[in-house]
Amino acid sequence: MPSSSPSGWTKLGFPLQRRVTGNVFFGVGSENFSQIDQIGRFSAHTFGGGLRYQFAARQDITGYVARQTRTHGQIDTSLGLSYGIRF
Repeated sequence: MPSSSPSGWTKLGFPLQRRVTGNVFFGVGSENFSQIDQIGRFSAHTFGGGLRYQFAARQDITGYVARQTRTHGQIDTSLGLSYGIRF
């Protein structure tokens, strides 16, 4: 049955300019996704950062990049972009 071990995650945000904020983050964790007779466990370290630009009082655009290194030499890189409207 799948199980997981304790993990941790932290994010630090900071202002860069009047309408621009940045952040950096780091996380660790592990997971056992196998059945009783299988080997299927990995641990991972994730780190990355992002920028948020607020161009109107209730609108912003945010981008991020993250890189995850896992056991067995696996690497995953993620990029994201979002547009936010607040009501």
